[in-house]
Amino acid sequence: MESVLARLQVRERDRVRVARVDADDRPDLVQRLGVQEIPSIIMFQDRKRFACLRGRATLGDVERTLSERVEHEDPEARTG
Repeated sequence: MESVLARLQVRERDRVRVARVDADDRPDLVQRLGVQEIPSIIMFQDRKRFACLRGRATLGDVERTLSERVEHEDPEARTG
């Protein structure tokens, strides 16, 4: 999971901010976010949660989720 987050941070540095939270250090945050499985990747836009990938996600899983969000937000992104 670390390598996925590191690659995402490099590839998408202009579009996303990546933050890692250690569940053992921040059980309050884990509870507040409703994390049910570790590891999880939770995605936010404008401070609102829009996706949660539970378990070991691949870089492709993350990129697919991000691109679906962009397409959902901007229909023109699909047609170019």
